[in-house]
Amino acid sequence: MNTKIIVCCHKKTDLPSDKNFLPVQAGRKISDVDLGIAGDDEGENISELNPYFCELTAQYWAWKNLKNIDVVGLCHYRRFFKLSGGLGRTYRQKSIIHNDIDTSLIPRIMKDYDIILPKPVITTKSLYDLFSWFMTEVQMQIYLRTFFKMHPEYEKITVDYLNGNKCIGCNMAIMPWTRFCQYNEFLFSILFKAKEYIKSLPYSYYNRSFGMFSEILLPMFCKMNGLKVKYLPVIVLCDQSVSVNPYKAMFPKFLTTFVNDGIRNLKYLVSNRRTNDTYITSFWEQYLIKDGIVIR
Repeated sequence: MNTKIIVCCHKKTDLPSDKNFLPVQAGRKISDVDLGIAGDDEGENISELNPYFCELTAQYWAWKNLKNIDVVGLCHYRRFFKLSGGLGRTYRQKSIIHNDIDTSLIPRIMKDYDIILPKPVITTKSLYDLFSWFMTEVQMQIYLRTFFKMHPEYEKITVDYLNGNKCIGCNMAIMPWTRFCQYNEFLFSILFKAKEYIKSLPYSYYNRSFGMFSEILLPMFCKMNGLKVKYLPVIVLCDQSVSVNPYKAMFPKFLTTFVNDGIRNLKYLVSNRRTNDTYITSFWEQYLIKDGIVIR
């Protein structure tokens, strides 16, 4: 099985020695730095869109340029799937431990599952409110209206997901190549259409909204296609040694995760959260029209 896990990079970092990991410099076309690894500006690419699409420029490059691949995945220079599993959700480490990211474990997992995603993060507010931190309300309206215009069958499950508090983030996944191609056709057709309406802002963070919204599209694609998902913990590499709370260290990882999730769920249930039947409202329609935005 020919496996390639894309590692999105934008600066020098320690990289896995496993040959199945393929480091790719994202946004190399507009970068002043050459990391000496594969770049997303080779072949067919959208490297110049990296300030807007984030790690998706490397994902697009992989889709358009890799050949003869059976299984493909995406991770980040400081975030990796803990392929060895674990009862926790996030494991903060100073360095990579090979046994945790051993790609020889992937075929065994893929025998029983269609895709690997990060374990959901339990939040204290609805996901609509959460994603409203990452983009403006107008941007969210444009993305949702574009998405539902192109795929009306997705509206109900998307609204239910945004009403909930279990977030599957990071744009990380591992899946068969044929499914990867299917997903990218779906993903980029929506994002490129939304790009016709989204206006650039003078704030670099909000311009990253294309990458942010795709974190909604990935779990929706999995739900709509009935994919059997294997949820794995994520290793987060930290620059400094991780300090361990001595009280937390007394309890197993799964117990602290269980207690923390219970607290977050309780806060979510008692919060003044949005739980709507739709997020497409006439209030925003008038302002989009005023800005000359009519989504077709």
